[in-house]
Amino acid sequence: MNHTIYMAYAGLRSRAQALEVMTNNIANIHTSGFKGQKPYFKVRENTEGGYSQLAEAISAPVVDVFSGTDFSAGQLKETGNPLDLALTGEGFFVVETPMGLRYTRNGSFRLNKARELVTNEGFKVIAEGKQNQKPKAIKLPEGNVDVGQNGQIAVDGVMSAKLKLVTFENLTQLKRVGGSLFEASAQAVEVPPARSQVAAGYLEQSNINAVKNITEVVSLMRSFEMLTRAIRSLTNNVDQKVINEVGKV
Repeated sequence: MNHTIYMAYAGLRSRAQALEVMTNNIANIHTSGFKGQKPYFKVRENTEGGYSQLAEAISAPVVDVFSGTDFSAGQLKETGNPLDLALTGEGFFVVETPMGLRYTRNGSFRLNKARELVTNEGFKVIAEGKQNQKPKAIKLPEGNVDVGQNGQIAVDGVMSAKLKLVTFENLTQLKRVGGSLFEASAQAVEVPPARSQVAAGYLEQSNINAVKNITEVVSLMRSFEMLTRAIRSLTNNVDQKVINEVGKV
């Protein structure tokens, strides 16, 4: 098989993976607290083995695509809802899911029938507690809710709970698990955020630059189409060569 075809395919595959990352960013432009991903290309020398049959067939560098999360802050949007909370500075809210604790910047919260503070998906928001204490949900009595900049929650002027806010020494050890939720790896070290305030009545918007992302998608699509045409042309040339050689037999 023509070696050039394999190289063109490797480029085509990497562009397809990058397109998937960028289109997911665009799809979440209106997701509160969403953090975009940045695709980047890396050349991998095929010397260690253990790759696919296609990769093993290529005796030259293969292009891989990786993505890293952009944890920069998004703009704040005022909603007037006292249960909509945004974080300024570093940090995450902690929520309890059926899969365990997860971390988010999406502070679009509400009260369930038990008056527990929950996310739109129904995940319970965790209160600050003592070290090694079992995570505890925030349950509020009837009354007017007021959330302070330090995360303390008062109902009719009486302190009821405090939001648990955390960050990590190394944010690259957080794995996206859907939407604006992140899971911490076993190696991640949780620390209290040094510079973080809660803004009640606001939501943090996604940090996606729509124009920039759409421009990059268009560029990737053009590259994808160019490589597709190149593969088609190379394949036709190989087929024609086979036909000519068989005809001489």
